[in-house]
Amino acid sequence: NVNKQLAFGFNFDYLYGRGYYNNQNTSFFNAALFGSYIGDRYEATLLYSNNYLKMNENGGITDDRYITRPEEMAEGKKEYESQNIPTLLSKSANRNKDFYIFLTQRYKLGFTREVAKAKDDTTSTEKTEFVPVTSFIHTMKVERARHQFTSEDELYKIYPEAYIQPGNKLLNDFISHKLSNYRLMDRDSVSVDKYSEHEVFVGGELAKRQGKTLHYRAMGEVGILDKAIGQFRVNADLDLNFRLWKDTVSFIARGSISNTLPAFYMRHYHSKYFYWDNDNMDKEFRTRLEGELNIEHWQTHLKAGVENIKNYTYFNQKALPQQNDGNIQVLSATLSQNFRLGIFHLDNEVTWQKSSNTTVLPLPELSLYHNFYIQT
Repeated sequence: NVNKQLAFGFNFDYLYGRGYYNNQNTSFFNAALFGSYIGDRYEATLLYSNNYLKMNENGGITDDRYITRPEEMAEGKKEYESQNIPTLLSKSANRNKDFYIFLTQRYKLGFTREVAKAKDDTTSTEKTEFVPVTSFIHTMKVERARHQFTSEDELYKIYPEAYIQPGNKLLNDFISHKLSNYRLMDRDSVSVDKYSEHEVFVGGELAKRQGKTLHYRAMGEVGILDKAIGQFRVNADLDLNFRLWKDTVSFIARGSISNTLPAFYMRHYHSKYFYWDNDNMDKEFRTRLEGELNIEHWQTHLKAGVENIKNYTYFNQKALPQQNDGNIQVLSATLSQNFRLGIFHLDNEVTWQKSSNTTVLPLPELSLYHNFYIQT
């Protein structure tokens, strides 16, 4: 922090994992620069981030019997170490590279007023503060993502189809500021299929953030051009805070409704072993209601919700995108309860959820999280 208004910094991460089996190591590199200026009338935040992820792929082990029946495999061993079990692939890797720049700035109109600072028997001093009334906001995001799969393995033994000939790379380049451009390799591996999708949304927000008892926020947007036509999103939440004995209890209600087109890569994807163009996909229609009760003194948080999804888009058992014709309902409930005894802490969270169609949308019905630690 240079002063109360200006700050900047950076972060750098490098992670590496060897994996449990051969040819399974993963490396991740992330670096970012950021800065912000927060003044009475003008605010700005700028972020630049660069990410690189490499994943070596082994395609799984060659024979399950190395685990299930090791005595039947070579040399009569009764147990195999994971590093000694042969895998289908040894020279294959996925690489993902992306960077993005994010800028948001706000200029506020308002007035200044005098506020009493200090007062004694003889003198008093005054200071002024700025009271914002109206804001003009501009936000920009530039992002580029690239995916590359390379292999020197004999993949024709694993994949029945090869849509792009060896020696060519799949290109996925796009620039998004409500305008997205995509380039995918064609089947002849020479030409490039180009896609351009322009989206324009209009929307607004109504909110009450001041006060101690009641706050609410409602925000919606609707598409008016090209791929955005017919799409809309509406989100609303309300929180009510009240006293219960000597504690403050918060009740939060949330609701959302949306009608959105499936992501581009669910509709179009060209690669050597997977290739599809689905222009006739319907929009996903989702509605969700959720309630949450928080008692901070007891460190108790209870949340429950229900969601209905029409035209749910998912990957089937052949790893191809598919839409479900009907409706799917999802019920969920989460209880978080933390305990403390001196320096000993125990954090707990239990989540239950139920899907009405476990074939299309399978979910773990029960999830448990516990964390026991000492804090001094």
